[in-house]
Amino acid sequence: MTDAEVHEIVHSFAYATKLAIRAGLDGVEIHGANGWLIQQFVSATYNH
Repeated sequence: MTDAEVHEIVHSFAYATKLAIRAGLDGVEIHGANGWLIQQFVSATYNH
């Protein structure tokens, strides 16, 4: 992924969180394990 694509993903998570809060939710849980994209961002195995 390019830096711009990573920033777009981060922005999308932030936007979705804002929408959830506006809808009355108290919080969100972002799953970042088991090979999902967020885990790949911080893993030396995937992120070179």
